[in-house]
Amino acid sequence: MTKARRAKREADEPEPPRTEIEAGGDVVGGDKMQAGRDIVGGDVVGGSKAGRDIVTVSGFSPAAVQRLIITVGVMVFATAACFFSGGIFIGATVFNSLERRPTDPAGNPTDSTLESALAMKAKIDDAKALPQGTEFGLPFSEVELSSYIRFVDQVEGTQFGLTDGKVRFIEPGVIAVGGRLAALANLPVAVTLEFSGQADTPLEVRGAAVQIIQIPNSSFGWIAIPTGLVQSFADQIASLLRGIRLTQIAVSDAQWTAFGVKQ
Repeated sequence: MTKARRAKREADEPEPPRTEIEAGGDVVGGDKMQAGRDIVGGDVVGGSKAGRDIVTVSGFSPAAVQRLIITVGVMVFATAACFFSGGIFIGATVFNSLERRPTDPAGNPTDSTLESALAMKAKIDDAKALPQGTEFGLPFSEVELSSYIRFVDQVEGTQFGLTDGKVRFIEPGVIAVGGRLAALANLPVAVTLEFSGQADTPLEVRGAAVQIIQIPNSSFGWIAIPTGLVQSFADQIASLLRGIRLTQIAVSDAQWTAFGVKQ
């Protein structure tokens, strides 16, 4: 076929229809692809324009996908930070101790009782009744101290805002206090306190944490908080010792003995 005949034939054949896909005015190979509305989630862009075919597109935009990835990443990081920050500043020993039952003077697991709370109160009252300057030794068990804090509102008429309060021995002179604290949105708290031997600040806060992700029977979700947030709570506990100054804590098996002097 000669060039002239081929040219005449191509001129007589109609041009095939073209489909234009418009997207924000970008042009690729002469074709346009246009998104007239934002494509987020299930929002669909479609329609027709001036008799031309418009291709409907649905799904997530790159920006939406990026935001989703960032959000998930932040959530994963925050969850890990909750657990590890609590573990670093409080210690796994504290969390594990607060999960177990308190022990009696023989070291046997038992439960906090009002009778044990009254026994602890009687010992403290005896020390407060001594003549000024008198030295004393005050033996007590873990269950007595834990019961005293748990039922302090009944035995002392003092409200700490602590629900299901408990105390566990950690190391000589250091205790862990747990429960739900009203001052911190009624979240579970773990506070470590140390007997300082000082008259003005008998208890010092060594660390504090709250559990913001609560899973039953789990130490997951704890996050460390500034000790200043629980200082007033520690001061309330210390006020129970007003009138006596503890100078030393001795440990014998499952029982502690607080040595001190009447102020």
